[in-house]
Amino acid sequence: MNIDEPLWLIMMSMNLEHGDPASALHNFKESRNFIEIPGEKMVSMAITALCKMNKAKRAISLLSDMKTVSEFDLDPILENLAKFRKWEQLLQIFQEFSEKGISFSTWNCNLAVKAVVMTSGINAARNFIEISKIPLDDDVYDTMMKSAYLSKRKPRKILEIFEEFQRNFKRVSPVLSARVIHAVLKLKKWDVVVDILKQGQMDGPIWGACMSALHRDGRYEVVAPLYDEAMAQGIVGGMQTKVPMLDSIFRMEGIQATRSAFDEMSKISELDDDSWNAMMSMYANAGDTAEVIRLFEMRRKTAKKISMPIWKTSLAAMIKDGRPDEAIQILQNETGTTDVTLDAIQILIGPATKTRHFHSHCIADGFFHGEKRQTAHPRNPKPEFSKQKFST
Repeated sequence: MNIDEPLWLIMMSMNLEHGDPASALHNFKESRNFIEIPGEKMVSMAITALCKMNKAKRAISLLSDMKTVSEFDLDPILENLAKFRKWEQLLQIFQEFSEKGISFSTWNCNLAVKAVVMTSGINAARNFIEISKIPLDDDVYDTMMKSAYLSKRKPRKILEIFEEFQRNFKRVSPVLSARVIHAVLKLKKWDVVVDILKQGQMDGPIWGACMSALHRDGRYEVVAPLYDEAMAQGIVGGMQTKVPMLDSIFRMEGIQATRSAFDEMSKISELDDDSWNAMMSMYANAGDTAEVIRLFEMRRKTAKKISMPIWKTSLAAMIKDGRPDEAIQILQNETGTTDVTLDAIQILIGPATKTRHFHSHCIADGFFHGEKRQTAHPRNPKPEFSKQKFST
C-alpha cells in the first residue's frame, strides 16, 4: 500500500501531540520506503522528535536534507543543546545560520549570549552582543547575570552588569534587582542593598535575607530605620524571620520602640516562636521579669505548642522573680504529673537541653517521671538527656 506524505505527516503529528517522539521517528523512517525525498515539514517533525529524545547530534545531521531552514526548525535543537550544556555546538549553529540570514528570536539570542558567557566570560559576551547586533534589554542583561552566576564568575562581575544596565536604561528592573541581591550581599555592598530594597519591588523572603545579612554584619543602624520602609511596603508579613529587625531596633532605639514594632508586626501576621522568644529575652536582659511572664501567658493562649527556648526563658524569669512555686504549678499542669521539683526545673532551663520543642523533651520523653528523670552530678553539671527524637 502506497501511503502519501500528508498521511505520514498526520501520523507523526499525532505521535508528537501524544508525547510519543519514538513512534514519530519510527514513522519518519518508514516513510522513506515510500517517499524518496521527504518534505521539509516531515524533516522538521523528525528533528523535533529527535530533540525530545535528546539526540541533538542526529537532529543536526537532518538539517542538510532541508533546502530552507527556518528558526522554527532550529528551536528544538538549540534548546536541547542548552539543556545538556553543549555551548560550543550551540554557538556554532547560531553563528552558521545567522550568517545565512536567519533572524533569531529574543529567546534564542539569549541562549547564544548564555553560551558565550559560559565558555568565554562576560567581556566576550559583550563583544558578541555588539557584533551580532542583539538588542539590549532586561532579558539580555538577566541572561548575562544568571550565566555569570552559573559559571561561578566573581560576584563583582554580576554587580558590574547590574550597574551597566542602570547606567544605560536609568530605570528599575525588579528581575535584575532580585538577581543581583546575592552578589551584593556577598560583597557587603550595604548601600546597594538598601537602594534595592527601597525601590519597592522585592518580596518578603528577599527582605528577610537582607535583614539577616545586615544583622550578622552588625549593621544595626542600617536595619532599624528600614523597619518603617518595610511597613510602608507591606511586606513585613512575608519576611521569614523578624528577629534581626527586632534585635536591631532594640540595640538602636531601646525596649519600648522594639515592643511597639513587635505589637505592630503581631497585628499583620502571627509571629513565630523565635520572634516571641527574642522579645521575651530582651525584657529578661532589661530585668523586667514581670513582662517576660506576661508575654509567656499571651503566647500560651495563641500557640498550640511552645518551643523549648520560650519555656526556658519564662521559667528562668519566674525563678528570678521569686516565683518558683508558680513555675512548678505551671509545669505540673502542662505535664500532667506532680513529679516536678525546683531542681528538675533548674536542670531543664540549663544549657544541656537543646531539643526544639518542650513537649518532645518533657512529655514524650517523660523527663519529670522518676524512671527517666536525671539529676545533676557534682562532676557532671550538664547531664546528657535522651537523644531520641520525637515528632511534634
